[in-house]
Amino acid sequence: MRGLLLALFVLSPAAADVCRVTIDGTGCRTRQLAIQRAFTAIDGVEKVEVMPRGTDGPPNRRVFVIHRKGPAPERGHLEAALGKKAGRYRIVSVENEPQKPVSADSGSS
Repeated sequence: MRGLLLALFVLSPAAADVCRVTIDGTGCRTRQLAIQRAFTAIDGVEKVEVMPRGTDGPPNRRVFVIHRKGPAPERGHLEAALGKKAGRYRIVSVENEPQKPVSADSGSS
């Protein structure tokens, strides 16, 4: 019985959020990696992707896609994670994507 309950718990879908954070002042790779590390340190964050620069935006602006178990981090959490760097890197926008169910085996292909 315990094994069945454990299997149901592990295989049951959990909510995961994705948010896209646009930040100015992040043109060089070193800055992008610093922000990526800061956001990865937020509790529940599983992955942070740095998107390539778009053709229509400023060259020093990047979009960071944050994948997190549970609700996406709020702007205040993101600014707190940046700490002193928040003065250099201006968060332009935070766009949350709707929650989508993920199973325990997601991510393995």
